[in-house]
Amino acid sequence: MSGPQKFLTLISKPSKTRTALSWGIGLAMAAKWIYDSEQANPYFFSEAPTLIGTPKAREWAPEDMQSWNANIVSKDEQISWKAAPDQSRWTKQ
Repeated sequence: MSGPQKFLTLISKPSKTRTALSWGIGLAMAAKWIYDSEQANPYFFSEAPTLIGTPKAREWAPEDMQSWNANIVSKDEQISWKAAPDQSRWTKQ
């Protein structure tokens, strides 16, 4: 049997090899679709994934945090905390 003949036999008759081939192709297509989707608009990761190189983690901007807080509670209702001034109780006397 030649190469094209074997391929036609593989895809025309039900077999475990054909099932494995179809699952492999399906998973590869799903992985490519997810990868492209993440490149365009990161959802699962905090940044767009890369196949090579070291990814650089993204930091959250304070403006983002303030806008998220404002969406939950208005600015005048938010509770803020400020550190107490340095006190001498932590130093030796």
